[in-house]
Amino acid sequence: MPQQTHDPFAVPRNELGNPHPDGVRILQDTLIAADRQKRLTMLNKQRQKDMSDETSKLLELANKLKVETDPIAPEKLSMEQVLQAEQIEKLAKQVREKMKASFAD
Repeated sequence: MPQQTHDPFAVPRNELGNPHPDGVRILQDTLIAADRQKRLTMLNKQRQKDMSDETSKLLELANKLKVETDPIAPEKLSMEQVLQAEQIEKLAKQVREKMKASFAD
């Protein structure tokens, strides 16, 4: 009886399994990568749309506040106008953070 040597790096082969496991794995990896890229593209498009919407809202709020405060001296601003300015600042920070973020590989 010949002595069998044990190769610790040998991959056990399932005789009933797929005869081309590497090909299937490559196909699966390709499909997963394509799906991931598609999702990243969709996320970037959504981020762009959100930024555009928020920038429009930011511009609208800033123009409204400007019209309200132009005829008023800075020391006579109402609490509502100060709160509007804080809301504009918060929205501007959100837009800036979205501009920094990008979904990529």
